[in-house]
Amino acid sequence: MWFLIVLLAIVHVCSINKSCRWLFYVSKLAPIVLVIVSLLLADKASVDYVQLVILGLCCSVIGDVCLMLPKERFRLGLAFFGLAHALYFTAFWGQITPVFSPLLIAILILSGLGFYSLICNNLKRDKLPVAIYIALILIVTWAAVEYRVLGYRQSSAFALTGTVLFVLSGMVFAIDRFRMSSLYSRQVVMITYFTAQIFIGLSAYTYV
Repeated sequence: MWFLIVLLAIVHVCSINKSCRWLFYVSKLAPIVLVIVSLLLADKASVDYVQLVILGLCCSVIGDVCLMLPKERFRLGLAFFGLAHALYFTAFWGQITPVFSPLLIAILILSGLGFYSLICNNLKRDKLPVAIYIALILIVTWAAVEYRVLGYRQSSAFALTGTVLFVLSGMVFAIDRFRMSSLYSRQVVMITYFTAQIFIGLSAYTYV
């Protein structure tokens, strides 16, 4: 199943600049849907952590659909991705005893403010939604770091790797949309996005 997931993700990346739109749309949703199916079929599907990750992946699929509609629903898509991050945060939070490291928090806040300042002039009416989304993804990053530091196991390593890649994907997407576009930015966005979701899915699949 996981090989098929990776294969479909590769197919989607290769279809980005092609004229076969149905393949583009199907291959964009299929990898995440198959990750969800894999987790539902796993013997840990009743575990809270796994259920929260599944719900987060479902919200991500809906967010993708919103961004693929003929008349793009950017804010609605952003809201569903924000909900996905909230669910991932809840999953990670349940695994840790919070340690509020001032250095880590300062780094995340400064990074978020710095990135927001880079794109804010072009956000127009999307300033508040994007600011909230950045705050959410940084909170998830903090929880993922704490999960890794306090839980030395494979699940926490997958969770942190997936979260960091999700941040990278979001940054490239935002720069491409609100700052400057580049030739292969969409490919970079999707490679990091699929890899992030697969790793987060694996964090649930390997949860013990």
